[in-house]
Amino acid sequence: MSILVYSPHGSASDHICGRLSHSTDQTPGLEITRCASAAEFTGFVAAAAEIPKALITHDEHFDTLLDALEPFLESMRLIVLAEHDLIPDLQQRLGSHPVMPLPGTGYALRVMLSEHPANDPACRLDEFQLAQLLSYGRMTHTFEATQTSIERPVFLHLLNHEHTHDAQVRREFLEDIQAKAKANHGSIIPVFQAIDNGIQLYYTEEHLLYDTLADRIRNKEPIEPTLAVHIVRAAASVLLHLLGLKVNSHQLEPEHIFLIQEAKDHCRIENTAYAGTASEEQLLQNLRNLLPAIIQSIDSAAPHATEVIDWLDQMMSQGTAPSGLRSTSIAARELLAKLEGRATAITVRPQDQSFVPKRAGGPGRPLPQKKKSPVPWIVAAVLAAVGLIVGLKLTGSNPAAPELPANIDLEEMVQIKGGSYRRDNASNPIKIETFWLSAHEVTIGQYAEFLDYLESSEDSDYLNHRNQPSTKRNHVPANWSVYYPLATAGGNYQGHKLTLHHPVFGVDWWDAYAYARWRGRRLPSEEEWEFAALGNPPRKYPWGHQWKPAFANTGADSRDGSVDGSAMTSAVYHPAADRTPEGVMGLAGNVAEWTASEVPDPSDPDLKAPVVKGGSYYAESVDLTARSLPTNRSSHAPYVGFRTATSRNPD
Repeated sequence: MSILVYSPHGSASDHICGRLSHSTDQTPGLEITRCASAAEFTGFVAAAAEIPKALITHDEHFDTLLDALEPFLESMRLIVLAEHDLIPDLQQRLGSHPVMPLPGTGYALRVMLSEHPANDPACRLDEFQLAQLLSYGRMTHTFEATQTSIERPVFLHLLNHEHTHDAQVRREFLEDIQAKAKANHGSIIPVFQAIDNGIQLYYTEEHLLYDTLADRIRNKEPIEPTLAVHIVRAAASVLLHLLGLKVNSHQLEPEHIFLIQEAKDHCRIENTAYAGTASEEQLLQNLRNLLPAIIQSIDSAAPHATEVIDWLDQMMSQGTAPSGLRSTSIAARELLAKLEGRATAITVRPQDQSFVPKRAGGPGRPLPQKKKSPVPWIVAAVLAAVGLIVGLKLTGSNPAAPELPANIDLEEMVQIKGGSYRRDNASNPIKIETFWLSAHEVTIGQYAEFLDYLESSEDSDYLNHRNQPSTKRNHVPANWSVYYPLATAGGNYQGHKLTLHHPVFGVDWWDAYAYARWRGRRLPSEEEWEFAALGNPPRKYPWGHQWKPAFANTGADSRDGSVDGSAMTSAVYHPAADRTPEGVMGLAGNVAEWTASEVPDPSDPDLKAPVVKGGSYYAESVDLTARSLPTNRSSHAPYVGFRTATSRNPD
């Protein structure tokens, strides 16, 4: 293996070559050729029998060198070392070839020396295999990586080694990660996890294999005018979301806009949130600063191009632009309705309590035409590419779900006849009126219909609880953009089978409340839930008094599925034995469930804590009289879902 180095004499050059010389001692067969002039370098490249790997130090001859390398760039492994302030412009010019600061060469040299960096143990960080260094900024390296435990591709952002022992920088970096993690918007690329292993501090986010707006501009591939309006609408909506969260945003750039035809607004936006606050005017200016690049990218010969460009020009002028982010989003939606020849939907609120839809699209308010649900395409497209999906419809959120057993009706409501029972051996019995409880936990497929409704509705705020925080802008579950596409494909989530018939998870209390209200129902109280689970006269488990590990999907098998058949969630009708005599399933396991009840928080009796009931795949033991108390109604977990109830006969 040979490496060609262009580095004029000096302390930086000596450092670089010293590192390479050390690597020569450690790597048999490694040859290093150092060129002290641009002419020598270009001559060597032209005469080489095969394209060499190259390490270039930026100087006044860089443009000449880059011109000489132009024919070889696509097939060459190239790293450029430069001063910090030059890195952003150089990185934009060089695309996938990393540009790094002069002192930070350690990892870059190790990658360059590895023929297969993805299989090199030196390129591993905890459970992540680092495949390619994408960029090196003042604060972070950014890598393509694979989370090996679940074979998930990610972007990994690692705090630079020179900041590793700086407590203030680490604290600020962690605060920025926390700001990113708050963002829960369908158009924002989600943060998966943040990890501090005591030395390195890094976070991962969803890996997208799509062109960015910057790619289109760089390759001179214009976009349709309507796509430009979609980008503006998505950006305005995302910035409005961040405003509500009271976090700031880095300047939106073309490389932050991923173009995905099947997505809502046909794009998704990199998570640019960071700790701090910004006024709406500042965030609106952030959007205006992006507009020149959007205008530059428009196909000027396409239909409606003149109208859209004029609209964007007006938006850049503070005198004629919409006055806020929400009005900008509305203006974009109205323009799209005009250009795409469709009317904006008008939603009429129900005027009385007679509105009780039995099921989506059934009696009650008719649902508007469905739009595409948030990001079912990302994982699905990848799975399709490797032949794991056959005939999956990617243009909507209602792909074919697995066939239900003949005796299962996911919409079934079970009557729980009223009575009384003593809770926790209390002296006074609790009276329960007759009510109806969902036979099954709400499924991923059912919840997707709810999100479809919200996407197509212009006025769905009436579904929200009156105390819902203003910072909560939507009802998309945590990690939905990852697990929903897998469920539609019947793929594996974290190594385990997932379908549309599995329970929805990652929902907070506000989500559960809004869904139940959309269905014309409510959440069961803690007492109703327990009464249904234990029966009258009471028993210990839904099926009787004896604990049987195989009867419920719990963590009693160390969450490996060896006893109950499931290591994580299962279809809401499995195991079939987790069933009350009346026909309510899944109360002892699968996911725990939100209730309508609140109780004094043991850690602070002046506060109220919401009540979660039931066993789950995560819980090693099951006590149906016990309660879990999340911190607040905005909490969510991968093992908590819900079911609905009603006091009126649903038939």
